Amino acid sequence: MSNKVTVDSPAAIVVPLSVTGEPAVNVAAAPATDTLPLMEYGFGARSTGRLGNNMTVYITMRSIAEKHRLNIPHVFPFFFKKPTKYPKTDIKKTLHVGDENLAQILTIDPEPQVSFCADPRSHFQSKESSYNIQKCIKEFLVDDMPDDSDGIFIHHRLGDLVHNEQGSDDRVVKMEYFEKAIESIPNYQQYKSYITSDSPNDDRIKYIIDKYGFELYDTGPLHTVKFGSQFSHKILSLGTFSWWIGILGNQSNVVHPVVQEYPIWHGDIFVFDHWHPLSFLNEEIN
Repeated sequence: MSNKVTVDSPAAIVVPLSVTGEPAVNVAAAPATDTLPLMEYGFGARSTGRLGNNMTVYITMRSIAEKHRLNIPHVFPFFFKKPTKYPKTDIKKTLHVGDENLAQILTIDPEPQVSFCADPRSHFQSKESSYNIQKCIKEFLVDDMPDDSDGIFIHHRLGDLVHNEQGSDDRVVKMEYFEKAIESIPNYQQYKSYITSDSPNDDRIKYIIDKYGFELYDTGPLHTVKFGSQFSHKILSLGTFSWWIGILGNQSNVVHPVVQEYPIWHGDIFVFDHWHPLSFLNEEIN
């Protein structure tokens, strides 16, 4: 029976999020936070989101802030360095940032006395946001991200995909996908191998552990993303949580499901040419 790796997750702290000429909070005095139970954007508030989506919104807005020399609070210090502190600016115009105009916002040149606020209904799950994060993420990361290492890391999302109002698990990635992904790795038996899930006691997790000798990595979400990011073979589920495990750290072999084989429940984020979509029915799609 495989060992179980556990660590404690940090406590939640609420910090408002805005992109302005002057911070919405005193960044030097306010504690940094690794969660966003409530994110305020200047004209509304967004209800609690899960980690992956909140990181996507924050880094998208932070990239806009840095480009336009605007201030933004320090959020997710477990992953990201402190933002640059810019001098106070008198703001004369504030631009709305939403899913419908994000691609355009990301291309505009810096303009004096202009600020931005994010639509609380938008998630920024798009190919434009994905490429933007890929471009800027390394400069934001803390220095203690783990070094690349050989190994296999699986994220098998179940949780809310199983226990939902529809009573259907058709959004859950098929077991055949995970088996094909594991067995496609030459000499996979020689690697240190971990699996994580928001439903660690599910029979599907036990099946992979027993069949392939994986070790259960059962931690808080922050440590899971950081730990999983280092491995040379990353086998993802769908959704932003898996996507962040993929985009951070090692890029040697990132495998993800073919999005079109499942009901669409997130944005167009699995877009990178160097990642490998794998069908549970057919051969790899290039």
